[in-house]
Amino acid sequence: MKLNATLEFKSTCLNTDNTIAPYVDSEKMLQPDLREVYVLEKKSELVCSQQICPLCMHPVESEFRCIREVELEAIEKLAPEMNINIIKDPVVCKPCLDSLCTHNSFLKDCLEVEEKIESCFVVSSATENQMDTSSLDLLVKTENLDREFDSNEMEMSIKAESIDIKSEDEERSTALNQIRTSDISSSSSSTSYENEFTEEDLISSDDEDLLVEERERPKNQNFVQIIVPQFNNTEFIEHFRVSRIVSEQISNRFANSEYFTYQSGGNGKLDSYYHVLIYLWFIGHQTASFRDVADRFNISISTLHKIIRKMTHFLSNLSHEVITWPSNAEKIEIEHYFRTKGFPGVIGAIDGSHVKIDKPTNDPDSYLNRKHFFSIQFQVVCDHRRKIRDIFVGFPGSVHDSRVFRASPLSGSLPDKCGPFFIIGDSGYPCLPNLLTPFKDFGNLTRRQQHYNLTLSQNRYLVEHCIGILKQKFRQLYHVKLRSIPEITHFIRACCVVHNLCLDDDFPDDALNLTFQRNIEAVYEHERENEGNENRDDVTGIQRRRNVMNMLPL
Repeated sequence: MKLNATLEFKSTCLNTDNTIAPYVDSEKMLQPDLREVYVLEKKSELVCSQQICPLCMHPVESEFRCIREVELEAIEKLAPEMNINIIKDPVVCKPCLDSLCTHNSFLKDCLEVEEKIESCFVVSSATENQMDTSSLDLLVKTENLDREFDSNEMEMSIKAESIDIKSEDEERSTALNQIRTSDISSSSSSTSYENEFTEEDLISSDDEDLLVEERERPKNQNFVQIIVPQFNNTEFIEHFRVSRIVSEQISNRFANSEYFTYQSGGNGKLDSYYHVLIYLWFIGHQTASFRDVADRFNISISTLHKIIRKMTHFLSNLSHEVITWPSNAEKIEIEHYFRTKGFPGVIGAIDGSHVKIDKPTNDPDSYLNRKHFFSIQFQVVCDHRRKIRDIFVGFPGSVHDSRVFRASPLSGSLPDKCGPFFIIGDSGYPCLPNLLTPFKDFGNLTRRQQHYNLTLSQNRYLVEHCIGILKQKFRQLYHVKLRSIPEITHFIRACCVVHNLCLDDDFPDDALNLTFQRNIEAVYEHERENEGNENRDDVTGIQRRRNVMNMLPL
């Protein structure tokens, strides 16, 4: 029954793969979007939050996760005919994930039984062919030798296809392919005992396929030289998340920086533009593993690590030039925008977000946030164009927003930076003269207070939109694959720098897939989430909030 279930699941996976295959653009190497394939095949609409499982072709809205290398290996073992890498941002549903784990375990048990049977067969065969039971040496025939040797002349003659007879403990700890490889090398080295025998004398024609020859690892050849130039502007932005102009500007600055040194790759030395394309591809694809990126750009994994490290520090250290507080003229422009939206005096909105990371080695509990995953926080202030004006990154995920704000340099410098203006935030922040927050709702808010909360939420959504665009463009921020905490903090700041550099790009709206419609219920939900937090509201801030509330027309 297990075998039938495994075959049925494999058949389902292959049928899904055959359905997806016609939508793959092999010439331009474009990955199909399963949502589009599903709509075309099933003639059915999808909601924004639904994803498509590439194994069963069913829509899922919850209980799914991105396919990692472990699942990729399991899929390759179960159905090697499938090419899951052709799918854009693949996810797997929980039923398929459970089936994959169950059937993969069953296949593993079958292979172990097969190995034991093969080992027993080899042992019995070697016992029958033993010529001298009194000798301490073991004599084994090769398939091509019909004559026998005396045990005093030769210690051992080995078959090319036979497997070393080992103790039970060694057999359990050694993989079958390692045993075969060691036997092949043993058959080659055995020729040194007798000069009259060559390597060909000890290897039969059936065993020629077992010879291990050194060869280069197959990789994607000339992707940058041939494929990338064929992308139009939209396709280039979809793949690299920024326009060609921005990528060239970053390349020119990087080439003139102290961080740039030539790295060697499959196509010789890599120039600065090659560095930039590799880095942009890495930060823009959530499921891009180090091996996938290295193979695509024909470089080694060690070279990829060096490129990511250099580009991260280069871009992170540009933050003092790219992420700047608004000038006086810019403050007037920003305030005019918010005034037209019904909230005068505002020059920015503040909010924080979590970046998921792997479990840290040191003090992991402090990085476990209230949503029960390990994360690092970053705090941003943005203007009406979603341009990041201030960033503070590095606090563990368990720390509350208000504490992050109090520890940030912005907390002490906000009065000088804002002057007569102020920024707005949610109820997780303290109410200060230059930082206004909503009224806490205990069920007794007046009409004016409710109107103030509504107007604030309708303007504060810009910072949530900014963070959403940042993560949707540079999807590594959904789960950073780096391990070092300092490297991760620089990586987050580097992504914010690139975000500001590409603000004017015509990024496709459907690629963002974001919906930000805020209403009064969203404010109330923030109140419930932050209820009981000590925000240390300032008396002057409370008075200014009341004055602003009275200024807003009902």
